[in-house]
Amino acid sequence: MRRTLGAAVLVTGLAWASAAGAQPALDTAIALYEKAAFADALAALEAARPSLSGDAAVVGLRYRVLCLLALDRPAEARAGVVALVEGRPAFRLDDDAAPRLRQLVDEARRTVLPGAIRTAYEAARADWDARRVAQAGRGFAYVSELGELLKQAGQVDRATMDLLMVADGFARLAAAEIAAAATPPASGAVPPTAAAPEAVSAPATTTEPATATPSPAVATPSPAVASPGAARPAPTVAEIYDADDADVTPPAALDTAIAWRRGTPRPPAGTRLGDLEVIVDERGRVIGAQMVNSVSAFYDAIVVESARRWRYRPATRAGQPVLYRRVMVIRAE
Repeated sequence: MRRTLGAAVLVTGLAWASAAGAQPALDTAIALYEKAAFADALAALEAARPSLSGDAAVVGLRYRVLCLLALDRPAEARAGVVALVEGRPAFRLDDDAAPRLRQLVDEARRTVLPGAIRTAYEAARADWDARRVAQAGRGFAYVSELGELLKQAGQVDRATMDLLMVADGFARLAAAEIAAAATPPASGAVPPTAAAPEAVSAPATTTEPATATPSPAVATPSPAVASPGAARPAPTVAEIYDADDADVTPPAALDTAIAWRRGTPRPPAGTRLGDLEVIVDERGRVIGAQMVNSVSAFYDAIVVESARRWRYRPATRAGQPVLYRRVMVIRAE
């Protein structure tokens, strides 16, 4: 890890391998920075900037920010950090990064990452709709990675949380499809639609709570199922609907059983297990599930794991299937 000399020590703080070896001008600037010659290092970086590309350009921008911080030019440093986050949204700080740098990075992430998450989600969803499953899976995983960085930087707005839930659900679906393709069933066998639990209770009682949070426009729906080989329409932005949308027919439950593993304690009938939020996609699959009011962490894990296997008849609006958020009180039977 590179550090400056003297009393005003600033940790570089970025967990990247330096690209300076192939860029002599950048090597010179970094050497000046390490000697605490911040003004000279900044001048060298400005002179080198037109010749830098790829990772070297990102490293140069990183050192420019550090020089500006060392020279007490916070406004310019802040603008540099925003450019850094925009150019490499998934970069990570070292654990011992300078607090001043960490604060600027967190501020930039809160501004930049919601848009980057939406852009990455839309690209992954387009791959999914085109049945580029492996590429889509990587894209949804990248969305989740950006989401974790945004959560670390501060509070995440509701629209972005919805998008992260949907991306996580599609990532799970992509992983399941890839695994199924890698292990084809024996000749004549019928592949299972989901892993069967060891023991399944009767379906839990579910009722809508009195209030549910409405969702802004955040997601891209799947097109209608087409015949093999048919062209798929380009995805369009749509809403995740909920109980506040009177013109939407909610999803109808087909299988909402709670799975209990052998040997785990079963609660008495009628026991409230918590309030569960699910997002049901246009094919009736649960692609997002989380407890919004927890009763027990033990029950939370069982309910959420079970909910991810639930199936519904999709919600519809004007006869077309749509994404839908449903919030339910879960009780044991």
